[in-house]
Amino acid sequence: SKMPCRSYSIPAYLCKLGSKLRKIKGSVCHDCYAQAGSYNWGNVERALEMRNELMSTATRNPKFRKQFIESFVYLLTRNEKKTASWGDPSFFRWFDSGDLLSMAHLDIIHDIALKTPNVMHWLPTREFSLIKKYCESNRPALNNLTIRLSCNMIGDEAPKAYHRLRDAHPDRRITFSSSHTKRHEAPEGFTECTADLHNNECNDCRLCWTLTPISYKFKVKRAAA
Repeated sequence: SKMPCRSYSIPAYLCKLGSKLRKIKGSVCHDCYAQAGSYNWGNVERALEMRNELMSTATRNPKFRKQFIESFVYLLTRNEKKTASWGDPSFFRWFDSGDLLSMAHLDIIHDIALKTPNVMHWLPTREFSLIKKYCESNRPALNNLTIRLSCNMIGDEAPKAYHRLRDAHPDRRITFSSSHTKRHEAPEGFTECTADLHNNECNDCRLCWTLTPISYKFKVKRAAA
């Protein structure tokens, strides 16, 4: 409900790096929001598994891959006006739960973005190696796909490798995200997300789709007394 637009998700337990970070206290994944709350509802879990099964099949079956991309493009472009149920059709977020699983996974996202030039795509990910391989490939650069590399630990600044990748590929839309626990304590060089100041909703803000490095407020769970 936070998002001002539609989004796509798969089960968070499938995250390659995220599953390891979840065991590390102080990491952004330690208290994974996508493995709690409404994400544990039966209908939501079934939907997440279904999406993963469909996209995984698309990575293995060329015929189904074509059908999957065509269907996805249709869903992204069929609504021309903003509605209460669909949100802003000009923007789309990948992975409000889950992350990239393979290069074939990323290729599908690239092709969907390529075929929907009027939709601004936001891809947050921790899979640096896949993004590096993508940037070094001959795939055409897209001006409607913002790739936001996530820092792993709360309060971290973007590592030098992130900066080197961004600077080496200025034609790719590469930027960063981090997290903080207290207002006005975002890592240096990051703009604070202010969603927590207005009912934890994006409203008219679209900063996540820009190249601005952003730090998100991390809500620390307190143990029961």
